Amino acid sequence: MKKLFCGLLLVTCLVGCSGQSPVALANGDAGRIVRFTADGLTPFSYGPLFARVDVLEGNPEFKVTRVDKTGDVRSGFWESTEGKWHFTTADDHWEYCHIVEGVSEITEDGGKPQRFVAGQSFILHPGFSGVWHAIEATKKEFVIVNPQSNGK
Repeated sequence: MKKLFCGLLLVTCLVGCSGQSPVALANGDAGRIVRFTADGLTPFSYGPLFARVDVLEGNPEFKVTRVDKTGDVRSGFWESTEGKWHFTTADDHWEYCHIVEGVSEITEDGGKPQRFVAGQSFILHPGFSGVWHAIEATKKEFVIVNPQSNGK
């Protein structure tokens, strides 16, 4: 019990001393914690042209539901129908991905295919370039950090 109390006290002090003030979040919450759910949020659907990808197979369609956008961090859900496309990430951000549903294979240019299924996670480094093959319709949770945006 003493360890729990000390841990909570430390967290409280760190949060209280961070100098950050609560913000209004995309899901309507106010504060420093966001429930990671798409409930009540409206997804944005788009095609390969808007996504700026080169389709190699199929006719993939995409959907994104933004959960939060605070400062240099964006997070939410991304979905794709089956298909295969070449893509390149921006040179100024890192992306953490957690596959929620489906099966996808990602191959970095010049690399070997890596298969990801529900429950698995990975990180895309700035300037990643390769092929995403959605073998099954895929849904992922994502967190994008753009440290050079200065909150813009």
